[in-house]
Amino acid sequence: MFKKGNFIKFIFVYLVVFYSLTGVMFLGLKSHFKQNFSEGKLEKMISAKSAWREMTTDLCNFQIYGDPVDAGKAYVKVNFECADGRSSKNTLSLIAIKDKTFEGIMTEFARIIGFDPKIVTDKGSVWKCSIDNQEVVDRKMLINEQATINCK
Repeated sequence: MFKKGNFIKFIFVYLVVFYSLTGVMFLGLKSHFKQNFSEGKLEKMISAKSAWREMTTDLCNFQIYGDPVDAGKAYVKVNFECADGRSSKNTLSLIAIKDKTFEGIMTEFARIIGFDPKIVTDKGSVWKCSIDNQEVVDRKMLINEQATINCK
């Protein structure tokens, strides 16, 4: 099939072509990444809602089960009690939430569950919320670790 000299020559040419193409692809992708990546685009892609996602108005229909293992003490509990006796008990890790205010946590929770955060965060909201049994008066109030937000 191949003579020993031709086989070595074939392998050498193959490796040169392979590593040349690999180098071109690596440099091309690195250049493409530098030109097209931005933190703003990444944040928009992660936090934007899908155009086809159904939004809910019944916050007791959904729950985030379990405690975040890697969060340690950096978590917040969010509980909703609906008028018909149903409830929704949730735990969110504060590690992934940039805005650690009441409004920021509710915005992130709304993104996960799929509802408009204004139904909870607006001043005239039907939901009355408290943080560790103190009524929320300032929507920009910072939330401490291990806090419990109760909304009725």
